[in-house]
Amino acid sequence: MPARKASSSAGAKKKTDGFTKAVTEYEAAMKLFASRRDWKAAAEKWKAFIERHAGDAVVATMVDRARRHLAACESRIAETSDEASGGAGEALLQAVVLANSGRTDEALAAIDGALAAGANRGRALYVKATALSRDGRFDEAAAALAEAIEADPENRAFALGDPDFERFRETAAFAGVVDPPPDAERSALTAEGAADGTADIGPGDGNS
Repeated sequence: MPARKASSSAGAKKKTDGFTKAVTEYEAAMKLFASRRDWKAAAEKWKAFIERHAGDAVVATMVDRARRHLAACESRIAETSDEASGGAGEALLQAVVLANSGRTDEALAAIDGALAAGANRGRALYVKATALSRDGRFDEAAAALAEAIEADPENRAFALGDPDFERFRETAAFAGVVDPPPDAERSALTAEGAADGTADIGPGDGNS
């Protein structure tokens, strides 16, 4: 009987250690994804995570989220290619440059032009929110960000790690937009400030 207890304890420890390693890998990918917005590097991390942990019930929730984040990275990579090829993407890229230079009204006009030309709505509205945030127009930024998240829910994670929202994140307007609704899946911020549920998920919770 004691030998069985020892075996059970060793199994539980192995399970916990495996989960801890998975969380570390996941958070490293989230840092590239939400804080640095390095889509190509993040995509590689997500692919590796999915390949390594697919089928592991302990981290099933994280694997599902990794698949969604990978799809978002691939979408962003495609958008970057479009921006380099002109048209709506070029107008959106110009808006980013204008916003970074403090020329907010010009940036907003460029964003309107990009939308009219068929730019990705979620991306364009997100850029609009960053331009307004940099200008201290937080209520307007909140409205734009809410639309951006509605168009592309992944924008919620980007916003939580975006340095353009540093001051905006301290406002109630920001919290009102990015906080999940009461009946949403339980979630917590990772150490990097990105929104995901890894901090609250323990071994064995993957299928809950």
